[in-house]
Amino acid sequence: MLLAVNITNKNIFFGIFDKDKLLNSYKIKSDINSSEDEIYILMKLLLEEDFSKSSIKDVIISSVVPELGLTMKNTLKKYLNIDAHMVGVGLKTGLNIKCENPKEVGSDRIVNAVAAVNLYGGPAIVTNLDHIMTFDFITDRKEFKGGLIFPGINLAKNALVNFSAKLPQVDIEYTKDVVGNTTVKAIQSGLINSYLSIFDGNLDKIISETGFDKDEINIIATGSQAELITKKTNHKIIIDKNLNLKGLNIIYKINKNK
Repeated sequence: MLLAVNITNKNIFFGIFDKDKLLNSYKIKSDINSSEDEIYILMKLLLEEDFSKSSIKDVIISSVVPELGLTMKNTLKKYLNIDAHMVGVGLKTGLNIKCENPKEVGSDRIVNAVAAVNLYGGPAIVTNLDHIMTFDFITDRKEFKGGLIFPGINLAKNALVNFSAKLPQVDIEYTKDVVGNTTVKAIQSGLINSYLSIFDGNLDKIISETGFDKDEINIIATGSQAELITKKTNHKIIIDKNLNLKGLNIIYKINKNK
């Protein structure tokens, strides 16, 4: 079986694949100060029987936290005796990165794009709706053109509270009316409706700029806020919360068979 590991600034996601089937998925918090032994203990407790030398035959890692990516690679070498594949220079993805500096594109964006075009077809817009929000456009010829990066809705909520002495913490949810008649409802409405407008507005602008018809482009959303933000969108959305793990499995197969 394959262990796929996606390391983000907030969480580490694990997926166990038997060929193309995702058997199990897990997550732990990202901690740059974690030692190899600490990561091993957490993984062993979480993955239980999945985390063993006999069941896991190979590993692929995507990391936007270089230090943590290295610690994870060393952990798997130490305890499973497996040299993990790292998404980056030297690993084929099947994409043509049409950016000014392809090396600066985050591995998380690349892996999501690989999954989007291989599973759902291009042209495609893939959006990760999390603490950091990204929108990326991939053509029908698997050309990664680039995209948008900006703070997610949770970062906006935290900034609002942290820079105000009187505003309360709130749960992010839709309100009955756009105009909130309490401070809590005003914050909730301000956050969710603003980000819904940003979401739809960005999609409209990307589609307009690409020259494709709206119905020609597949839009795939992933991330912890995907279902919430897309709930009232004007666009047809495919939600896939395991998009990154699936992309890692696809990249692994591309390189295994080369």
